[in-house]
Amino acid sequence: GSTIAIHGGMFANNSAAEDGGFACLWTASAMEMDGDAVVRYNSVGDQGAGFYVRESSHLTGTNISVENNVAGQDGGGMSLHSGSSVVLVHSSVSHNEALDDAAAIILRGSSLISSGCVFDYNTASDNGGAMVALASSTIELLEGSSVSSNTAVDDCGGLFVQESILTVSASVIDNNKAGVDGGGVCALFSATVEL
Repeated sequence: GSTIAIHGGMFANNSAAEDGGFACLWTASAMEMDGDAVVRYNSVGDQGAGFYVRESSHLTGTNISVENNVAGQDGGGMSLHSGSSVVLVHSSVSHNEALDDAAAIILRGSSLISSGCVFDYNTASDNGGAMVALASSTIELLEGSSVSSNTAVDDCGGLFVQESILTVSASVIDNNKAGVDGGGVCALFSATVEL
């Protein structure tokens, strides 16, 4: 796989008919982004308007912002698949939109570690205003991370966790809103939530 390093900058108004409005990482590729880089106003017809990460690829973001991106299906900010992983430190994923599930981040068989990050004001037209974790994914919200003021038209204003693991340590989940069930967190089908 390839390795990409980005130190600062603005990455805006990119689009893709299918996946990865700004960036696609495939086949064990890696990206490191820092320096107050901003990924905004990108759009995609299917998944991952900001980032589409799959096939054991890895993204590390430190002091970055992922905002105002729109996905035609899932993952307004990011879509993670197939053993991929993301580590975010002191970053924000905000004001993104998904016309289906997970306006901030969707995970399928993947992992997210968040340290001191903010996930707020994201809106999903179906489930998971902020995040959806499926297929043995893991989400770790650590060290002052917050999931706040997100909205789902259907279920789970904050986080939708199915057959996956959510760990929350010294973090906040508040002021999220669901149109049907689960304002903050929904856990189903053998999901594990550790607070």
